[in-house]
Amino acid sequence: MYNFHKKEAPLLGLQGSGGGLGFLAGSGGGPPDDGLYLVWRMDDQGTVLSPTFQDFGTVSESGTGVQCTKYSNIDPSWTRMYCASENRGHVWTFDNDQNSRDVLATLCNNSSDWAMSTGGSPSRTASGPRWGSSRWGTKGTPKSMVFQHNNNGGETHDIPTLGYSTNIWGSGMFWGNIDATSNHGGIMNIWDPHTGSGGSSTGDKLFVYLEYGAVGNHTNYTNYLTPTGPLGDARNLSWSHSSNSGLGGSPSNVADAGDRTSTSSWQSHGFQQNANDAWIQVDLGSGNQQAFNYTFAIGYPGGDHWSQFNRIEASNNGSNWARVAEWQDHNNDSSVSDYGRGYLIYNTGAHVYSNTINDVGKWIAIKPGPAYRYWRLRGTNFGATNSHQLVFNWALLKKNST
Repeated sequence: MYNFHKKEAPLLGLQGSGGGLGFLAGSGGGPPDDGLYLVWRMDDQGTVLSPTFQDFGTVSESGTGVQCTKYSNIDPSWTRMYCASENRGHVWTFDNDQNSRDVLATLCNNSSDWAMSTGGSPSRTASGPRWGSSRWGTKGTPKSMVFQHNNNGGETHDIPTLGYSTNIWGSGMFWGNIDATSNHGGIMNIWDPHTGSGGSSTGDKLFVYLEYGAVGNHTNYTNYLTPTGPLGDARNLSWSHSSNSGLGGSPSNVADAGDRTSTSSWQSHGFQQNANDAWIQVDLGSGNQQAFNYTFAIGYPGGDHWSQFNRIEASNNGSNWARVAEWQDHNNDSSVSDYGRGYLIYNTGAHVYSNTINDVGKWIAIKPGPAYRYWRLRGTNFGATNSHQLVFNWALLKKNST
């Protein structure tokens, strides 16, 4: 459920030192409806030292400059923070704790009110990344990351940036921007951490969203790619694929919601094609556009047949595609920090549909955004294994309405 650009009843707040919460309930205010709300945006224009403030629910993904809702006007009952970007599909999710609130109270305030004050390279231990993130760590234990900036009060785009340990510019950075937008990797949202002062402008735009409502329970979400999905039997939707080489099975098999522990008769349960860059596409049909929250993909039970670089792409015209999720190693909710497989595999972790649909730790977040009609599961480096894409299950999960 996405509530973008939805104007809520006025949210009343008191301005506090350091952007601290002085939120007042009542008087026509109160928590927003359940959903996801964009609260901060930054490209290479404007300045983070004095962003343009917008009413809650009216921050726009389009346009230029630094735009946000003032921290004191953000209801504090949010459950999860999402860090994403326009051009990349990586999503980083964080729980609502003091460190996350300090990051938010820095991004969404004038520099004089930053919770992470200017000067001294302040850092905060990240409450995550949590499950669903592009890389979130071992079972029950998020990767050890921090948010840190290096802004002395005069840099227009140096912000709390996600990376490994302190001095993130040396240990590795994933999301954010250090110093100018033309060095230290520029405005970034990446899988492999950037180190050092090199790198140039990326042309990307960063977003921060807040979710209100329950998270973490698999029963709160519905997979649309099943024989009994909200759109009916998803196997009867319009399916297509990218390659005419090495074909086996049918693309619609990936929506059978079945478990496979054996490689026998794989053509009846999966779909294969031969290419280094390959995709499977589903058309939800006219008027059936959906904004999904999470995805997962299960591959050939015997292994291989997966790509090193994976993404979900979405479109409303079948020609212009947005990259809405992105990963290398698939989330797997195991004791293995980096799974080393682009898809979940039965012979590496005993992953099947029934023990994945009920385990949010295996899911991958789709970045918040509009509803789309066409959806693709794509890989761009199947040469990392045997140059074949072979998928048995694909899920597109949407939060149930409340």
